[in-house]
Amino acid sequence: MIKKILFLFFVVFAATAYSQDVTITGTVTDANSEPLVGVNVLVKGTTTGAITDIDGNFSVSGKKGSTLVFSYIGMLTQEVVYKGTALRVVMKDDSKALEEVVVIGYQTVKKSDLTGAVAVVDTKEMKKSAAGTLVSQMQGLATGINVRSSGRAGEDASIEIRGVGSLSNNSPLWVIDGMITDPGVDFNPADAESIQILKDASAAAIYGSRGSNGVVLITTKRGQEGRATVSYNGYYGWQTVSKKIDMLNAYEYADLVNDARNNTYTDKMESINRKLIAQNKNPLSFDISDSNAIRLQNTSNDYNTIVPVEILPYLRGEKGLVDTDWQDEIFRTAGMQSHSVSVSGGSPKIRYYASVDYLSQEGVIINSDFTRYSSRFNLDVTEGIFKFGL
Repeated sequence: MIKKILFLFFVVFAATAYSQDVTITGTVTDANSEPLVGVNVLVKGTTTGAITDIDGNFSVSGKKGSTLVFSYIGMLTQEVVYKGTALRVVMKDDSKALEEVVVIGYQTVKKSDLTGAVAVVDTKEMKKSAAGTLVSQMQGLATGINVRSSGRAGEDASIEIRGVGSLSNNSPLWVIDGMITDPGVDFNPADAESIQILKDASAAAIYGSRGSNGVVLITTKRGQEGRATVSYNGYYGWQTVSKKIDMLNAYEYADLVNDARNNTYTDKMESINRKLIAQNKNPLSFDISDSNAIRLQNTSNDYNTIVPVEILPYLRGEKGLVDTDWQDEIFRTAGMQSHSVSVSGGSPKIRYYASVDYLSQEGVIINSDFTRYSSRFNLDVTEGIFKFGL
């Protein structure tokens, strides 16, 4: 009996010891055995994690058999199971990200070969925005780019690259499919295939002084070889003012005006009485309850001291008087909708892309609506060594 109890005790003790947390340590390096600093280390299925130090070392609390997830910008995420010994993890480059092609003026290069300051806007992320214009949808999707919008329907946002560099014009140069033009509010954001932003001096080297504020390169969608493909993108939503200014109502405003006129009357009378006393004359008696007639008599017709007759009913608290909240009168819950249909396809020699777009945006202020109709047609024809485009 005693042997059975001892055996059961050791089994329970072993299971408890196994389930206790241990300190997991290790080192993270790249393919050249150089330590990586700032690698995120997370125990899978928990919120426990750590970051590697300058020597690539890390220490995190976990259990034997735990799976550790290692992630680092530009490298593939790895999962490693802890088996009781110190870990040595070698991170591998994300070749897919490095092979991404970027347009820079006269040519396209791989991201891994890029040396200039170029920001790439993810057009897929742009689709998540309900903003009506291209620039507004770019907001927050590229580093070093300042996009400001008033939120007014139909008004394009302003964009600044590298901050304010001039007292006059700080707008960048826009190049759409090789043509220098401003997309404005009439450009359909759904037609953009890729967007690159040249931010450094190389922009001026290619485009001259016009590119001194940076260059935004837009490549629109083209037809792909194959059967015709029809795509639809649309949404319907509402806009409203998130917070209105806390204003006085008509009765509160009447009290404010009354206090202001009483203060003016008091200051005026005190000034008059000081002059009378200096002349050895008796001061005038007054009170804020004096009628307008008495106030004009005491102040020699100073109309700034009288209480306007139009606010007297409000001061008496009469019911049913005009009390308009002008914010409620001009603001509204505004609807907006967008519908875009595109068709693309073609053969080895002829490829086409066509799209039509409709945007209707009501402004949150009445009589500030915006409506846009736009269309685009791209045609690519290849015949031998010749290639034509439209």
